[in-house]
Amino acid sequence: MLSEIIHLLENFARKYGGTITSDSDLDGIFATGLLARYLRKIGIDVKYYYPKPNELRGLIADGHILIELPLTKGLIYRGENILIDHHNGPTRIELFRDNKIAKSFPLGEAKSVADLVVRVQMLMLTKSC
Repeated sequence: MLSEIIHLLENFARKYGGTITSDSDLDGIFATGLLARYLRKIGIDVKYYYPKPNELRGLIADGHILIELPLTKGLIYRGENILIDHHNGPTRIELFRDNKIAKSFPLGEAKSVADLVVRVQMLMLTKSC
């Protein structure tokens, strides 16, 4: 499963250009920075965006890596998106096609999304050594 997650994140970022849209709380900011650092290290140009809470309802995500921004926050998912989240259910990374989960990878307990990204990043770095 872990190699599938690495493959999914790296290929997704290469395909869609490494756009990260994140919750603007401290956890989201740390997770975005950690993920962006890794993606840049493997040669992916990263863009990131922290929408204000009042901008979330109706915001269209298409080809984004979303950090702590599930559908319940009012976003509209179009095409493929990846959600990294630890709220409302298990800590997980999910691939969405439109508003439907295509793949879900539960990853146990995490107190923060930054902790989750660190775990996945460590796996990615181990794989690339």
